[in-house]
Amino acid sequence: MISSCLSSLLPSSSEPYSLIQVLLHAYPQGPCMPNEEGQLPVHLAIKHKKSWELLKHISSPTTARISLNGSLPLHMALQQYSNGADYDKDNDVITELWNLHPEASS
Repeated sequence: MISSCLSSLLPSSSEPYSLIQVLLHAYPQGPCMPNEEGQLPVHLAIKHKKSWELLKHISSPTTARISLNGSLPLHMALQQYSNGADYDKDNDVITELWNLHPEASS
């Protein structure tokens, strides 16, 4: 239930991080729990091009190793953030996901 709430908050760009932090405190397993479509919160956050400021709360070495349709979060980020519109934000996401799971690059 709480993991569904967490997943549903991510597409919204107006949700404060504090609300997400409250949910994570109440349900720390939430980032590892998929929604009905098999997506983890990290997958949804990348899909909606969220910043590392949000992603850092739901990313871990565990979530960085869980693929969605054969793509790890790092691979998804490389596809989603490759247009270069916001280089610093995009680079932060890619760098930090790589730091969590450097084996994803091989």
